[in-house]
Amino acid sequence: MYKNVMCDVICKKCIIATDEDEGKKLNGKVNDIEKEEHQKLKQQNEDLLKQHEEEKTLKKEVETLNQKITGLLSQLEENKREVERLNHQIKGKIATDEDEGKKLEGKVNDIKKENQELKQQNKDLLKKQSEEEKTLKKEVETLNQKITGLLSQLEENKREVERLNHQIKANDEDKEKKTEGKLNEKTEENQELKQLNEGAFPQNHGLVIQVKPWKTVKRLKEILTMDEASVKGDLEVDSWRKSVKCTKLNRNETLNAMSTYILCKETFSSGQHFWEVNVNDKQSWFVGVCSNTLRGQHGVSLTPQNGCWLLCYDKHQGLFVNTDPKITSVQEENKYQFKRLGVFLDCCRHSLTFYDGVSLSCLCTICDVGPTLPLVPVFSPGVRDLYEVQIMN
Repeated sequence: MYKNVMCDVICKKCIIATDEDEGKKLNGKVNDIEKEEHQKLKQQNEDLLKQHEEEKTLKKEVETLNQKITGLLSQLEENKREVERLNHQIKGKIATDEDEGKKLEGKVNDIKKENQELKQQNKDLLKKQSEEEKTLKKEVETLNQKITGLLSQLEENKREVERLNHQIKANDEDKEKKTEGKLNEKTEENQELKQLNEGAFPQNHGLVIQVKPWKTVKRLKEILTMDEASVKGDLEVDSWRKSVKCTKLNRNETLNAMSTYILCKETFSSGQHFWEVNVNDKQSWFVGVCSNTLRGQHGVSLTPQNGCWLLCYDKHQGLFVNTDPKITSVQEENKYQFKRLGVFLDCCRHSLTFYDGVSLSCLCTICDVGPTLPLVPVFSPGVRDLYEVQIMN
């Protein structure tokens, strides 16, 4: 029993020792656990402190952001008001621009119309210019041809002058032959004058009998120019002022009316003057001189009493002089058409002589021609055909 009690006591001691060891172990474990828990709590506290600090920082940042947001919202409101103001201005400007656009559109339309008109005008001008250029080219070609002809004539004149100079030198070397030639020429001239006097117009009609031969008066040839400003009737003058023709025919009108004529620019009051006139194929015409005081006058009858002396031709009347009240016929049988006339005005003797430019014979001589007046050549192409009366320069 004692042994059993001892065993029990020992067993209890063993159990108690075992429990103490386990208690120590448990205490150690508890301590470890407490340490770990303490460390965890400490770490958690530190984390909480950090989190608390971060929250403070975040709160400050949030407050700063709220302030910024408040400022931005305020600025946004201002921007909205500015946008509204700008929209209002833009709308006003758009309305103004629309009005200006309409005005500009109207101006553009006007400019388009003007451009179209200008294009049409340019086309017309180009067409007119082209036509004028063609006309000018033709005129230039004509002028070049005339110039070529004149240059050729000038060369011929130069050769003629050289020939004449040579002839003058030869004549100076042979004075005796020259004197004899002059005597023979004078004798021939006297014979020719005698023949011309036999065929001249009768003196009882107021015409001079004695005339000079063609080759003598031709040395006195003048260069005449027609005066467009003096035209009477429907006449057309060429660009060189050397020829004139009728533009309105009247085959029933007689030449006695003498209402269609033109004067020259040149006037003569002294000396001797000669000119040639081409009247080829014409059915009527008159040529002569008149007083320069008739220039610019209208409705004046062309008679000697009014200072006008004319040789006239009509296909049905022949040649006649414009005496008044009745015309004086030169030669009834001379009803043929003349080709060319020579006209010799002697202001010293107050006479006017007409020559046939083909046969070189005298047709008639009129006396008492403009004794106190400056005289001007006068021409008429008549009204029975469209052929020209032309000054032969």
